[in-house]
Amino acid sequence: MEARLVIFIGFSALALIINTGMIVAAYKVMAGMSAKIEENAKKLDLLGQAREWLPKALAASESAVQATQSLKDQVTGFEPVLERIQTAYANSLAKTDVRMGLAQRAISFTVDVADRMITWPIRHVNSAAAGIQGLVSFIRGSENGRNARSRRTR
Repeated sequence: MEARLVIFIGFSALALIINTGMIVAAYKVMAGMSAKIEENAKKLDLLGQAREWLPKALAASESAVQATQSLKDQVTGFEPVLERIQTAYANSLAKTDVRMGLAQRAISFTVDVADRMITWPIRHVNSAAAGIQGLVSFIRGSENGRNARSRRTR
């Protein structure tokens, strides 16, 4: 009978351990489900806040559309004015370009004339010096009587 008692107590202990494991597992499952339910309840609360925010966002969006349309209409009305301004600016630039070209040509001409006036004698110093030397020798020659002829040669 002792063996039967030991076997009975063993099976009872095994059943008790299995039941305890099942209760712990059920507790864990229920705790997980409770956390998910709580999370979903918070999401629903956030959805309620989003539902309150949605009409405000819709009104802001509609006012932005109206403002954009108004601005588009104003820009469309302003296009001819912009074209006139651009045309006037292009004409002004063309006139300025012509004036600058004329001024550049005048400055270039003046610089060329000044260059010729200043550098011409310097470039022709040798010929000018030879001419002056010839004149001086001619004057000295007629003073000394050298090359003095009574007749002019033609």
